[in-house]
Amino acid sequence: MKKISYVSIVFLSITIISSFFFFTDRAVSGTVVVVSDVWDYICRVQITTGMNAPNTHITTYNNVKINQTFTGTDRLCYRRSGDPSNCNSGWTSWTCQSELGSGSYRFSLN
Repeated sequence: MKKISYVSIVFLSITIISSFFFFTDRAVSGTVVVVSDVWDYICRVQITTGMNAPNTHITTYNNVKINQTFTGTDRLCYRRSGDPSNCNSGWTSWTCQSELGSGSYRFSLN
């Protein structure tokens, strides 16, 4: 049986531990919260979450009231009706915010 050197064991241990921390950090999702705190009422809001947002599943909400919140992981994107009180006014551009890791980020739907 071949002898394994002390240096090899230390190197292997450091590599395994480093890999664990690298992949664990990637597995923890951040939280992103958008709150409707500017208008009393918004006719339509579209929300999408995840690393590929806004190019992923979109959920549309109607009659969004003030202080209503939407929460997602890693990345959250939203767009609203161009005129908050007119459902036929078209959409604003997507607004996105990311929070990677274990933190939390809150921003305003405006």
